[in-house]
Amino acid sequence: MWARKVGASIICGHDYLSMFPGVIEAVDEFGGPAKLVDSLWLLGPAGDARGVRKIV
Repeated sequence: MWARKVGASIICGHDYLSMFPGVIEAVDEFGGPAKLVDSLWLLGPAGDARGVRKIV
């Protein structure tokens, strides 16, 4: 993902669903989602959720 290459510490998106295998493949290549809610995914620093606050 270009965002990792430019130093983004948090990356998120949507459509982490079986009907979008390319999204699942791309997210999983970077360690899988640190958080997953419905089809919304979050990659935290180095692919984990440390330091990521819950926003409601």
